[in-house]
Amino acid sequence: MSDDMQPIKGRPGPTPIPAIDRLMRRVTADAVTGCWLTTYKPMSAGYVLVGVADQGKVLGHRLTYEHYRGPIPEGLELDHLCRNRACVSPLHLEAVTRRVNMARGDHPSAITKRTNICRRGHSMADALVESRGRRCRTCRRESNRRWRDRT
Repeated sequence: MSDDMQPIKGRPGPTPIPAIDRLMRRVTADAVTGCWLTTYKPMSAGYVLVGVADQGKVLGHRLTYEHYRGPIPEGLELDHLCRNRACVSPLHLEAVTRRVNMARGDHPSAITKRTNICRRGHSMADALVESRGRRCRTCRRESNRRWRDRT
């Protein structure tokens, strides 16, 4: 390539701001809960995404955890102890197995497992163990009765 065909070098652009700094500029601490909430709009699942130069988009709570507490151990995932998915406070996060994270959740099966009461209020003490998991014996009987009595 001849000298006159060399690409023109422009002025360098501004120095990129690290993702953690961009995130922390938009964090405010909730005085009541202690959650670190951002002005980033959460996704439909409630989590916050932050753009990282070499990784694309990263979940905000993972970014803060790894920055302040270190890497997430292999085979573990982060559990929001505050139950607020938009919170990015590393103090509100714990690295746990998927099973523990699911058991701590707010969905009906996790609540049933913790309380040993089905979603309709029956005791799970004599629950049936089926291929789909534990089922409330009373609810199962009622379901079978409705199925038999259908016209």
